[in-house]
Amino acid sequence: MLHVDALTISELACLTMRLTTHLLKTARALSLAQKFLALAALPVGLNAFIMGDWVTTQVARQTIHIKGASTALYVDSFIEPLLQELTSRSAISAQSTDRLDELIAGSPVARRIATLKIWTADGAIVYSNQPALRGTRYPLTSTQTRAFDGEVVTELDDLDDEENIHERTLAAPLLEIYAPVRQTGTERIIAVAEIYEFASELKKTLRSTRLQTWLMVSALSVAMLGLLFGIVARGSRTIDEQRRDLQERLRAQARLLAENTRLSTSLEASHRRSAESTERFMRRVGSELHDGPAQSIGLAALHLGELQDRFDETEDTDAQAVAAKTRLLLSGAIDQIRSLAAGLAPPELDGLDLPDTLRLAARNHEWATGTHVEHGPFAVPREVPQLIKICLYRFVQEGLNNAYRHAGGRGQRMAARLDGDILEVEVCDSGPGWETASAPAKSGGLGLSIMRDRIASLGGTLSIESDASAGTRLCARLHLKGG
Repeated sequence: MLHVDALTISELACLTMRLTTHLLKTARALSLAQKFLALAALPVGLNAFIMGDWVTTQVARQTIHIKGASTALYVDSFIEPLLQELTSRSAISAQSTDRLDELIAGSPVARRIATLKIWTADGAIVYSNQPALRGTRYPLTSTQTRAFDGEVVTELDDLDDEENIHERTLAAPLLEIYAPVRQTGTERIIAVAEIYEFASELKKTLRSTRLQTWLMVSALSVAMLGLLFGIVARGSRTIDEQRRDLQERLRAQARLLAENTRLSTSLEASHRRSAESTERFMRRVGSELHDGPAQSIGLAALHLGELQDRFDETEDTDAQAVAAKTRLLLSGAIDQIRSLAAGLAPPELDGLDLPDTLRLAARNHEWATGTHVEHGPFAVPREVPQLIKICLYRFVQEGLNNAYRHAGGRGQRMAARLDGDILEVEVCDSGPGWETASAPAKSGGLGLSIMRDRIASLGGTLSIESDASAGTRLCARLHLKGG
């Protein structure tokens, strides 16, 4: 055969990969140029083998086809006129048979032709230079069918058909040619000429061409490999120098990365301490407002009440009006101070876990607005630091205030879950929604922008999703380190 079997190529590729892997494991001590030479030799050699085989196969195929086509054309030029009677009958006359014998015997190409057979479409051999084959019938092969379809088919040493008994006895290489014979002046095929031509010279030519092609491909592959090796060898020293420089830079970057990590950890801890300090300060200010000015103003309101009673006894209407108005102002001031104190100092959360803290925020919102908040169960199996509990209490408080303000309290719900070390708390509503980019900078006591900063100071993120058909969803995500 003149081509490499597909399975053989696949096996060679697998073998190459195995050898390449083995070389990679065992050639650690080799230089880059040596490794290149060791590893490139196999694929370059395999490529040369495949290319050489493919080129020689294509050359052989074209040579055989051209040779067969020229022989078919020559033979067809003198047998076609004698076969025209097949247009109206299924056999040729004795006169045409004798004339074919004379033409073949006297033809210059006759000494190169071993056998000539004329086939009709029903599988009958109507003429052969081997008289014993005349009048015999055989099933048409796929090659003969292609010829009856108008194709000139050539094969080398393919003598497997039933009617090739005589050709196999010749023990010589043969070129098998199938040529369609057409009705004069039309494209109608009336017969197929099967020609067996001695191919010893053709085989020698093909072997010579194959050898020359292999030598050329091998020489080019060796030259290419040598050129590439020279380039790699010259660059190997530069690459080694660059590798050493890169390793030094990587070590420097590793040191910088470690320092950045340390500074980032320190900065995050500083943010947490700052948030804790701010929270403690706000709680202290709230307590001071509640226990200081609020108590004093309340006491003043009581004393003013006693004065108002005295004014009632004297029936001093002007003094009574001033006292009543002053007492009303003091009551309003007390309410404002208490409201500020409640905003600055959240309810006592030290004894509550996170689910109870979130439920407390929901109950306070329900009491203040008269709406319902759907919540729980909360999938939070771990203890949560106090600072994070306060932050999430404020987040739920602010989220529910926004739900009440923008959605009228419709579909208020909240949930909490823990995914690995990431704690997620979300507040949703079923209102008309609003554009995320145009969310109010402030809402309620702290506002979403302030809440975003508060969550970011603890290393978390706040996301907002709002849609006219799905409502609004606020989600706070915090990382519980070492949970």
